[in-house]
Amino acid sequence: MTKHKNRSVQILSMGSYLPKKKVFADELDKKLGKKSGWVFDYSGVHTRYYVDDETAAQMGATACKRALENAERSIEDIECIICASGSMQQIIPCTASLILEELKCNTNPACFDINSTCLSFATGLDIAASLLDNGRYSNCLLVSSEVASKNLNWDAPKGAILFGDGAVCALLNRASANENSFVGTSLFHTYPEGAHFAEIKVGSNLPAREYCEDRKADFLFKMDGPAVYLGVLEHIHDFLKEFEQLAERSIKSYSAVIPHQGSGLGLQRMQKRLKISDQRFINIIHDYGNMIAASIPLALHLMIESGRIQRGDHVLLLGGGAGLGMGIVELCY
Repeated sequence: MTKHKNRSVQILSMGSYLPKKKVFADELDKKLGKKSGWVFDYSGVHTRYYVDDETAAQMGATACKRALENAERSIEDIECIICASGSMQQIIPCTASLILEELKCNTNPACFDINSTCLSFATGLDIAASLLDNGRYSNCLLVSSEVASKNLNWDAPKGAILFGDGAVCALLNRASANENSFVGTSLFHTYPEGAHFAEIKVGSNLPAREYCEDRKADFLFKMDGPAVYLGVLEHIHDFLKEFEQLAERSIKSYSAVIPHQGSGLGLQRMQKRLKISDQRFINIIHDYGNMIAASIPLALHLMIESGRIQRGDHVLLLGGGAGLGMGIVELCY
């Protein structure tokens, strides 16, 4: 294995949007007819946000506007918009083009989507960094905008109670040599034995016209939580060992590790396995739930805003996704 080349890319700024509707765990206890505390005890999520009248494109555009405002940039300056999300607003066209429509831009940046479910932001950052570093673009908006709440199956509550909606955008810029920001080593693997552990079946094999109440569950999100956990457990040791060999440093040496916010129990187990302190292991699931691909960038954004992550800090973005995928990206903020 050869050590990866650092790609000279900087996150200039970030922006986020949370839906207007805030949903508390005890509300879901009542909705599901469970005893008080059941939702929180099982999920580790106290609050999450659900869309009311917002769309994924509207949320994504608002997050983009806030990132641009924070960097004192205009949408007309942007060369590329990448929507990195696990949920799409519609099958065609790509959500990035719908975000551009909402932004009312006078120019015509490239727009495309990347979907590796919960890993989409990490995958998008890896791809965008290469495009920026090799000179294809000088900047881009990388946005994850997720609406999970519309496709949850409340007849299978253990999966449904984990999720929340929201959008996060990172404005990426090609960095100069004196800025010392980069996207470094990355590693992604997919383990096909887990291809059906988490899925929504709607598509060419299950077209929307075949919907009927008897098959409602096939059109909604389905997850075998124990199978996902065991799948990750089987591969995580070798996966992280391979990354450390590529990066030539220990995971424990990073300023912060930002994992996908999958579930409260999953995060506890991962932190214990990695032996990383509370200060460096970033856990925000209590207040936001599992926001699919938006989970990792929201945690990154909040840590930057709070000062827990500062320029020059070395950060790891780590997670898993349906498929069964695993990914990790090194970032020098």
